[in-house]
Amino acid sequence: WFQHDPEQGMLVELHSLSKAELNGRLGECTAYVPSKERWAVQLLNADASPSQSIAVKPGNLRRAPPADAADLAFTAAEKAISILSNMRSEPSGRYSEADIERVHMLFDEAEKHDWANVSVHQGRGDLAMRLQTAITSRVPTARWRRCPSS
Repeated sequence: WFQHDPEQGMLVELHSLSKAELNGRLGECTAYVPSKERWAVQLLNADASPSQSIAVKPGNLRRAPPADAADLAFTAAEKAISILSNMRSEPSGRYSEADIERVHMLFDEAEKHDWANVSVHQGRGDLAMRLQTAITSRVPTARWRRCPSS
């Protein structure tokens, strides 16, 4: 991978930090703090979920390797698709708003790391179809009165 000036939203790898346990961790640059001359970096857990936020000098950040970005995208998309599968298998057709929000958040996370990820686009389409089916199945059917014959 190549060295690049950090920018907001960039997936980065931390290096050369005094806290050695943070070296090699991945995170997302969320904002530059001029008064501290550091980037606010939201660290990511192994499952691509956000962790703590720390301030890091630009010299201690480098663009994350593409393979890591693709792995994070795949992990997030896979989790979202798993939630969708559980929703699909629910016999009552019920789903929670929290599940829907979690799926959207995971797809957003996957897109951030790999915007061309086919799984993300397929999963979003699947979610839209699932929601449409759930919405239309909840709408009461119109009761038509039979017109008296003349």
